[in-house]
Amino acid sequence: MILKLKKKYIAHISIAILAASIITISSLLFSNLYESFELKTIDLRFQLRRAIPQKQDILFVEMDQEAIEDMGRWPWPRDIFAHIIDTLKALKAKAILFDVTFTEPTQLVVDREKLSIGLGLKENKKIIQDFIADTKEAFTQGTVSPSEARDSLDQINEGIELWGEAIQKTFYETIKDNDLILAEAIKNAGNVYLGYHLEVIHMAKDIIRNDAYSRLKKQLIDWAEKNPEGKFIDLPHHLKNTPFSPEETILLLKRANIYILLNKNLELRLEDLAQALGEGDLTDLRAHYNDVKGQIFKERLEEASKKTPGISFKESVWELGLFIPADIQLLKEQYQSYTLEELFSKNIGIPYSDKEDFLLAIKLSPPILPLAKEAKGAGYLNAIGDKDGTLRKVPLFVRYKDKIYPHIALKLILDEWGINPKEDLRITPQFLEIRGTRIPVDKKGLLFVNWADKWQDSFEHLSCSEVYRLWQLKRNVEENLKLSPEEIEAGNLKETLVDDKNKLEEADNKLGSLVKDKICIIGLTAPGTHDYTPIPLQPDYPAVGTHANVLNTILEGNYLYEADSRMNLAIIFIIAILTGICAALFSPVGSAIASFLILSLYSLLCIFLFKEKGLLVDMVGPLSTVILSYVGIVSYNFATEEKEKRWIRNAFGHYVSKNVMEEILKDPSKLKLGGERKELTVLFSDIRSFTTYSEKYQPEEVVAILNEYLDEMTKVILKHNGTLDKYVGDEIMAIFGAPAASVETDHAQRAVATALDMLKRLKELQEKWKTEGKESLDIGIGINTGPMLVGNIGSTERMDYTVIGDAVNLGARIEALTRNYNNHLIISEFTYAYVKDMVEVKQLDSVKVKGKEKPVMMYEVLNLKEEFKDVKD
Repeated sequence: MILKLKKKYIAHISIAILAASIITISSLLFSNLYESFELKTIDLRFQLRRAIPQKQDILFVEMDQEAIEDMGRWPWPRDIFAHIIDTLKALKAKAILFDVTFTEPTQLVVDREKLSIGLGLKENKKIIQDFIADTKEAFTQGTVSPSEARDSLDQINEGIELWGEAIQKTFYETIKDNDLILAEAIKNAGNVYLGYHLEVIHMAKDIIRNDAYSRLKKQLIDWAEKNPEGKFIDLPHHLKNTPFSPEETILLLKRANIYILLNKNLELRLEDLAQALGEGDLTDLRAHYNDVKGQIFKERLEEASKKTPGISFKESVWELGLFIPADIQLLKEQYQSYTLEELFSKNIGIPYSDKEDFLLAIKLSPPILPLAKEAKGAGYLNAIGDKDGTLRKVPLFVRYKDKIYPHIALKLILDEWGINPKEDLRITPQFLEIRGTRIPVDKKGLLFVNWADKWQDSFEHLSCSEVYRLWQLKRNVEENLKLSPEEIEAGNLKETLVDDKNKLEEADNKLGSLVKDKICIIGLTAPGTHDYTPIPLQPDYPAVGTHANVLNTILEGNYLYEADSRMNLAIIFIIAILTGICAALFSPVGSAIASFLILSLYSLLCIFLFKEKGLLVDMVGPLSTVILSYVGIVSYNFATEEKEKRWIRNAFGHYVSKNVMEEILKDPSKLKLGGERKELTVLFSDIRSFTTYSEKYQPEEVVAILNEYLDEMTKVILKHNGTLDKYVGDEIMAIFGAPAASVETDHAQRAVATALDMLKRLKELQEKWKTEGKESLDIGIGINTGPMLVGNIGSTERMDYTVIGDAVNLGARIEALTRNYNNHLIISEFTYAYVKDMVEVKQLDSVKVKGKEKPVMMYEVLNLKEEFKDVKD
């Protein structure tokens, strides 16, 4: 039993370990599928836990539906943002963070009505025209002298000059540059952070493709310089066999030729370039012409700035030797872009070369220069969703060229903590360490955001429209205060002034208490603006909320930690071994319950660790391991048990009843090799004078009648749940009480009932044989009860299920006594002790038995007692 249990443990644990190995290998081979399932379990953990503590100094200033309705369609003029900044600053906001990009300058705005009134075009024009006409008429008529005419002309010139000055002054007063207005507001506030976007490559295959693209561009330029007349078909194999299609390579080769020609002569006209390349379509060529020329300008600007740091635009024009206005304009665009990028690189970029795993950017789109110069800081707004599109992590840094750039929320934190990134910042593959504070990040520098709650339930919210209305109230009150008492009286404005003043005071107090000392995050939340992203807690979360959650995660220290791969691997194998042990310990139903409990308890543990400790351990791997282990073990048990059951059915199907067979199949250990000691009843039956009978008839006749006899007797034995041990010639040996017994003490009763039933059936056979003209057979039956060794006796190669012992030998001797007493059924005193209330007997003699000191009393069974005759088994 112990050996079998040991083998069972080894088999089940081995299957579980195999299952763990399969899951581990599958997680590597099918990492995308595995990760997608794991991410969903993380979302579930977010949804099952309660909201986490939230910073009270974070306020969303929303560009919501109310603001869109009040202030007009998006995008808004930038002076509106200036007024919002002025108002928030006046309300003592701690910081103002924009989830809005200002990457392009806006057009000048002209107040046409004010301009027309200010210039007085019609009136001034008529006055001058009338004056000139009058002077001309007087001069013609000779009514004025030449000196007077000269004075009149001087007056006209002076009037025109004065009018010109008035026009210029009015023009500047009525033209509004909203970018400068916003820049001024940003400067005055001194606490504004602007956002910008980086074009980020975050997949390895994209990085490889981008590197390959850059290398191919340079290689094609080198090849084209050596092969001016070369075509795509002439390219060497290594320039054709690239990750790019032939069409892409042909286009790159075309641009390489444009680059070579323009680099030699920047004044080369588009028409001359087309002729040199043999191109007829100027429309398609123009875009490449301008783009490549801009690239060359940028390269030469970089070279010039290395020679002359801080080179001015005029100096760069002279340095590049440009005279064509279109080229100067193109250089201006490149100069502004280059200058702005240099400004960002100097003020915001952090030199850092050790961290090669940061997400890589290939393009930076900063705010326009007037705004960037006045902002307290700037950070990128990028939030990159996982493979399923859900936003869970945010990169705290992104690498661009030779520097790293911070996320806008991190930039604000660094400033608030007074951190010098070049001195107080240390980055490892697991942590971003800021002057002793360790922020957990992955190897790419991504922070796992601990989302506080759903949008409406997290932090505080304020509509931009309320802030703007407060500015409008202030402006109205200020304008009204400029009115004289007479104007107020004439316009009946006294009550209006009082009402506006009261409204202003009320709004000022309300918003003041809400905004004071708050980090105000301005972003778009109006429905239909597409500025939404799915997060673990909500499928349509406004993207502006990302910055608040990054701030909250870091400032509150509510970090999420991802268990490393070694810990997850250890969990998978530990839980596999536990599943294997449970399967070996319990029954199939018990092991199913145990497996379900392991699944449930581990799931609850994962939720607890996430909720209380912020620890994210893998769920998919361990849970899949439990399921696969259980399925594997059940399949193994089914296969081995079916094999064992088939062997049992083949070995015992003809020797035991169906009931006994079912009990054996439930517990095959009853058939173990070596046996066990039990008190059983054994029955021996033998045909009398069978040797003489065999000599009188042909072998075929003997075998036929013997088979018929044995078949009927076997049926009787099986009917009473006896086990047919063996046939020894004409002798039958049967066991009662093994391999299984419904009642421990009924084996003797069943054996006696079987014997009486056999004798009854024999009489029926004898009558049948008589009618068939056949000589009848007669039998004797001996029964004994006692301790015996029962089980599979033999070797592992060949064994028999049987009983051995003195009690068995006595049973055989009792059957032989039936000849001496000329009766059919004798039982020992040991059997009689069990059946004395059941049968009528005749006491015979005591028989001396080998191995026993006292003789054993024998009894002839005559019949069942009356009350047992109608009892059926």
